[in-house]
Amino acid sequence: MLLFIVIFIVIIVLPFIWLLVKLANWFIKKGYKKATYIALCIIGLFVVYSIYTAIYPPDRFYIEDFEYYTELKFPPSSKILKKNADYPDQHGKYTSIAVVQLSKSDYKNLLLKVATDTTFTTDTTIGISNSFDEVTAGVDKKGIIKIVRKKKMKLAFLKDSTHLLIEKHFYNF
Repeated sequence: MLLFIVIFIVIIVLPFIWLLVKLANWFIKKGYKKATYIALCIIGLFVVYSIYTAIYPPDRFYIEDFEYYTELKFPPSSKILKKNADYPDQHGKYTSIAVVQLSKSDYKNLLLKVATDTTFTTDTTIGISNSFDEVTAGVDKKGIIKIVRKKKMKLAFLKDSTHLLIEKHFYNF
C-alpha cells in the first residue's frame, strides 16, 4: 500500500503541482496576479473538500449506496443518526455502516417490502465492519428482529420499530 501511495505521488501529484506552479507563474507574469491567486485558492479548496468527503462521506453517500444495492427508494422520513465508512482501497472496496431512524410507517413499509421481495435473503449476522461497535453504541443490537441481505448490503431491523442498521461490506459477502 505504501508503494502504491509513493508511486501515486511521484507519477500524478508531483507533476500536477509542477504544472500548476508553471501555469501560475505564467499568469502572474502576464499581469493576472489576483485572478491567479483566486484560482489557486479555488483549486486548493476543491482538493481539500474532495479529500475530506472521501474520508468522511456525506449522508448522500449512504443513501445512494442503499438505493443502488437494495434497489429501493430511501424512505422519506429517514434520518441518518450515526455513520462511518472506511477509505476505499485501490480496488474501490470499502465498508460502511449507518444507523437510520425512520417513522413507524416507513419502517413498517420497508420491512414489508424486503419480506415480500424474493431478491432479499434472510441473514443471521451483522457487524462485520471494524467500526460497527463504535457506530452502533447505544443501540440495542439484541433487539434485532430481522436481518436481510441483497448484493453486498445488509439491513437489520430493530425491535423498536423506528431504527434500521445498514451495513455494506465489499469483502465477505
